[in-house]
Amino acid sequence: MSLSFVYPNGTTLSVQSPAYTLLTSGSTSYPVDCPIAAAWESTNVGGKQGRILVLGSSNIFADDWMDKEENSQLCDVLFRYLLGQ
Repeated sequence: MSLSFVYPNGTTLSVQSPAYTLLTSGSTSYPVDCPIAAAWESTNVGGKQGRILVLGSSNIFADDWMDKEENSQLCDVLFRYLLGQ
């Protein structure tokens, strides 16, 4: 799946295993192909499972940016991921 989104005031991430990269900055941005979103999933600790998602910009889903490009669709995709859908 490919989405065009605006990533305002963001930073890149340093992702280490067992976490994994969900989104990168892409080939048309600077810096090129750097992680901007990462996730980690629990391995059924105590009978419960969970997910953590880290995104390098808190502004990406702010009111000023939500209607830009496909930011609202990206928000839906990430929340569905967190819910395990």
